Amino acid sequence: MSILSNWYHGNIGLAEKIGPQNKKYWSLAETVSKERQYFLTRLSVEDKERFEKWNDLLCEMEHMTEYENFSYGFRLGARLTVEIFETEDTDF
Repeated sequence: MSILSNWYHGNIGLAEKIGPQNKKYWSLAETVSKERQYFLTRLSVEDKERFEKWNDLLCEMEHMTEYENFSYGFRLGARLTVEIFETEDTDF
């Protein structure tokens, strides 16, 4: 596993610190959770299973997106750092 992948998955540093710090996000997350529970209590057994499967797929997709965003941001930061040290810019 790459260093970047290990870092992202919490094997290096604190991956649980990655996430929105905005209070509105956490309020929204709580509302989403309540709505999810609302639907789970009203669905048939078969529909609950499909809903859970759909939710698992959605979570997997979100994790892929999060990883790609994390990876892209890290690579961009590294490229900027390299460019800063490689470029002799006298405009500063």
